[in-house]
Amino acid sequence: MIVHWTPWTTKHLTNIEYPEVTRLSKSAFNPLKNITELGESYHRCPAVQDYFKNVFELRSPVDFEIIRNPDGGGFYTNYYDQDFWNDFVLIRNENLMSFHIFYFFVPESDLSIEITSPYFTDNDFANKTMIVPGRFNAYKWMRPIQCTFAIKSDVERIKINRGDPLIYLRMITDDNIKLKRFVRSEELNRIISDNLMIKLKNISVKPYSPIKMVEWYHMFESSKIRKAIMREVKRNTLE
Repeated sequence: MIVHWTPWTTKHLTNIEYPEVTRLSKSAFNPLKNITELGESYHRCPAVQDYFKNVFELRSPVDFEIIRNPDGGGFYTNYYDQDFWNDFVLIRNENLMSFHIFYFFVPESDLSIEITSPYFTDNDFANKTMIVPGRFNAYKWMRPIQCTFAIKSDVERIKINRGDPLIYLRMITDDNIKLKRFVRSEELNRIISDNLMIKLKNISVKPYSPIKMVEWYHMFESSKIRKAIMREVKRNTLE
């Protein structure tokens, strides 16, 4: 199965800064080897093999640091100015935030994707945060995904290096996945912005009774907008 992807960049991040999306390798199981003698054999278990067949790492495009403000709550960074912070970080509540590090995956056929924490990764971000997971059908509802997380309450500082895995993305299929990178166009920007505007409108109007995923799927299918998205994606695929 072919899955096209692109960074959904913001004004402070460029396409070339985003590392390639990489498949989780067998080396990810190395920490298990240090815990138990059976650790080395886990990657040969059929149930594990099936689960990890199409798990990918999404990595940070920049070096970054988050520091908890000791004088009254909130967070800040010494790495960049306030304009970069405002563009890069969305504070949702006291400890919950999102990075505006967007990835857009466009499958050519029916495919559900799942966002999880980078549970086999040993880095500062993975150890000090809790990823908000999610799952949806990326063929029936085409939209960028982002990294949303809670910072653990006792954490004062998080250091992120460019290339650090932030989240894992699991593509739920028995097919072999072939990734093709593309560059987004202005027309694709317009189409996806319209899709996201509908979602934001629903959240603001009905915050306690949001539309269910099956309804989003029906709305997207009825609009027949997938053809326009696929046309733009294939026209701008890097091969």
